[in-house]
Amino acid sequence: HINNVKATNITTQSGDLNITSATGNINIGTGADLLGNFTIGSGSSADDRPEIYADGVEIYNELEMASNITADTNNSRHIGTSSKKFAEVHSVILYGDTISAGTGGLVINGTILPLSNNSVDIGASSYKIRDLYAVDVFVDNLKTSGDIITHNSIIPTTDNTKHLGSAS
Repeated sequence: HINNVKATNITTQSGDLNITSATGNINIGTGADLLGNFTIGSGSSADDRPEIYADGVEIYNELEMASNITADTNNSRHIGTSSKKFAEVHSVILYGDTISAGTGGLVINGTILPLSNNSVDIGASSYKIRDLYAVDVFVDNLKTSGDIITHNSIIPTTDNTKHLGSAS
């Protein structure tokens, strides 16, 4: 064990290297391999925990987070690249202004709900959904600028209460 050492370079071949008190920057050299557990900070408040700046970090096992991953600038960072994609993302809730799915489509195992009632659209006037396949479709108002084609009967929910067309 070495205690109370002021040094610009420390190299260890095996065993633990514990830095229990430090001010300023702790730099780990280019090409350094960190094997085993690597713990940074254990403070109970954000002021007690250090900031980590890294370029080109590779993780070969698991990364467990006890806090948030936050970009330094809004709408400026990505997770994965077009050539290096994640196989799966497991999340309780996924938020975003825009959530894009690749050519494989978006597969959902649950209900699609808007954040508030009557607040979002599926498609847009210039980005239409080509086909909608559903077992039952319940709508308050059905508007169309084209034909409605049915392969079954159109039946009102209550007799003599609905109209097809208008009197004019």
